[in-house]
Amino acid sequence: MDSILKRLSKLSEEQHKVLESLRFKDQDLSTKLGALLAFSGLMIATSIVQLSTSEGSIIHVDISSVWLVWSNVFSLLLLFGSGFFCIFGLTSTGNYSSDGVAALEEYKTYLKNKMAALRWSVILVLIGSSLVLLTFFKVILDQVFH
Repeated sequence: MDSILKRLSKLSEEQHKVLESLRFKDQDLSTKLGALLAFSGLMIATSIVQLSTSEGSIIHVDISSVWLVWSNVFSLLLLFGSGFFCIFGLTSTGNYSSDGVAALEEYKTYLKNKMAALRWSVILVLIGSSLVLLTFFKVILDQVFH
């Protein structure tokens, strides 16, 4: 802990402001990744419920409707991929050098990697959730109009 305080004391006032800004960005990204992970879990549960319901249920996916089943399975893969990127972004850590300025640059790189994980997770969850909702509404509409 003392070595960290010594390194921080060598930073200029402007560098302290940059560090504080980066820390807030890190917290913001972690919050967004956590929320996205929870949403991915909710959509995974929706997809699994759709696939596992028995005949007669309003959300039952008929096995003879191959494209609906494969759409649901593909959405599961995308949502699990999104969850993986969220976990990666939340659990990744950085290794920082003893030089304060170099450590700031390494922290920026760490945040860029975390933003990339968030970006990929958002893309995968948008596509996966769209597929889940498409199959969900298709099945409900088929039940209502038949």
